[in-house]
Parts: sequence; structure tokens; C-alpha cells
Amino acid sequence: KLEDLFDDFEEIPVASASVAQVHRARTKDGRLVAVKVGLGRKRRILDDVKAMRAQAMLSKRLGLDCGLDMPSIMSSYEQIVPGEFDFDVERASILAVRDVLR
Repeated sequence: KLEDLFDDFEEIPVASASVAQVHRARTKDGRLVAVKVGLGRKRRILDDVKAMRAQAMLSKRLGLDCGLDMPSIMSSYEQIVPGEFDFDVERASILAVRDVLR
């Protein structure tokens, strides 16, 4: 439960994207923090990316790709997108940047 972790948790997000939104909160020890909350759209987004790759392949076969290798681009994108749902990886990256900037 949120009340077990936070003294205050703002319901209205301060930032939002397709994968998650960010809320301000105050921990039990008084620290002001940002809390990233997943929106439960992983399966839908991954399915959309697969459909985009299929469209890219069809466009290439039909010669509608303007010379771009969209199937390769979409294949790369398809490999990257699942990582967007792993907030532990994102946290580790943020901490690594913080340590470099110290």
C-alpha cells in the first residue's frame, strides 16, 4: 500500500509517457522523491512494435521505403523497447550517471 511507504503521494503525475508516469511523493523519513509508475501497457506496446516491423517489411517489398532500411531499424527498435519496461535497469543507469557527476 502507498500509505505504508509514503507520507504523501501526489495522485496527479508531474510527467507522463507511453510506458510510465512520474509522481511526487514524500517518504516516511521526510525525503521528497519521484516515483515512476508503470502503466501496464507492455504487451500492447510490444505488439505495436511487431506490427510496425511488419509494415516496414511490406513497405520495403513494395518499394515504398524511399531507400531506407526500415526493417533493420525496426528490428533494432524491437530489441530495445522491452528494456524500457525494466525500471531496475533505468535506476542503475541513473545511479551510474549520478556517480560520474559527483
